[in-house]
Amino acid sequence: SGVQANATPDSIPPGTVTSLTAAFGDSQVMLVWINPADADFSGTRLCWATSGFPADPTSCGSFVDKATPATSHTVTGLNNGTFYYFAVFAFDGLMNFASSEQAYGKPTSLVAPAQVSAGGDHTCALDAGGVVCWGRNLKGQTDVPALTSPTQVSAGREHTCALDNAGVVCWGFNSSGQTDVP
Repeated sequence: SGVQANATPDSIPPGTVTSLTAAFGDSQVMLVWINPADADFSGTRLCWATSGFPADPTSCGSFVDKATPATSHTVTGLNNGTFYYFAVFAFDGLMNFASSEQAYGKPTSLVAPAQVSAGGDHTCALDAGGVVCWGRNLKGQTDVPALTSPTQVSAGREHTCALDNAGVVCWGFNSSGQTDVP
């Protein structure tokens, strides 16, 4: 007669991925992140949707699993001008998922760009259609408002300004009044 052990299966997920960035281009986005250092970390699940952030890794519709040590993935075939919401979940060998790191934005194709300005984690360009911004958008710095014939654009750390027929227009993070045009 032997000793019988009751092993409890692991139900603890690894840590979350960090520093997720999304670089949007023509019909695509490149996602880059830092993996957790947990010993049981096995990979990441990248989920995306057009109607808001995927709530969990098992009901996200569109997804791809990446085995460790992958720290980036390019999603292609996206529709330019459509907002996409991405969630990246770390998982272990038993498919215990950590909470997600999130990013969103919209792919776009630039037409005859005349100016480009890079901010902290976002970039804006002035092209034939107006101002186009992409990248990390935690403070609204890539949500371009209605502009009338813009002629210049400047991207700050978490805000953006443009010059159009009405004057200076700014949007994004406003912790120190940087978007309050006098």
